[in-house]
Amino acid sequence: MDIAFKEVIRNIVDTMIPAHKLLGITLVEISAGRAILAMPYKAELVGDPRSNRLHGGLLSALLDSAGGAAAITTLTGPDDMVSSIDMRTDYLEPGRPELVHAEAEIVRSGSTILVTNMKAWHPESGVVIAEARGVYRVRRKEKDQAGMDPNTFDLPDSAG
Repeated sequence: MDIAFKEVIRNIVDTMIPAHKLLGITLVEISAGRAILAMPYKAELVGDPRSNRLHGGLLSALLDSAGGAAAITTLTGPDDMVSSIDMRTDYLEPGRPELVHAEAEIVRSGSTILVTNMKAWHPESGVVIAEARGVYRVRRKEKDQAGMDPNTFDLPDSAG
């Protein structure tokens, strides 16, 4: 994976996604089929003010974003797209008021569907606070070898 493509992904994650700006999500590391993102602690991210725990839904958002970033590494053109299909999150420990990292790794990649395993942890202590599995759809703009658009299933232009 070349440096220019890594910088494109960094720009997408760090600056182009409004939800990432709101949550403070940034790219830590990216390689083919793998991504690590970070989300800083903010008081606005607390789900239980009595215990100061992070909101579980926001933790899932971070995990989903990591899975999406890993999926982006499989794209072949600027018009290709990734979207979430399904995700399951297991919360293992309460999220404490500190920095959280989320890592996603692709475990299966087909022509239009890919699957990732993800985990979230506090880097200071190394405590894993959640694990997840995500399923993503990859929509590619190029046509397949039969001349059909795999995203719309349109017939080739010559098939009148």
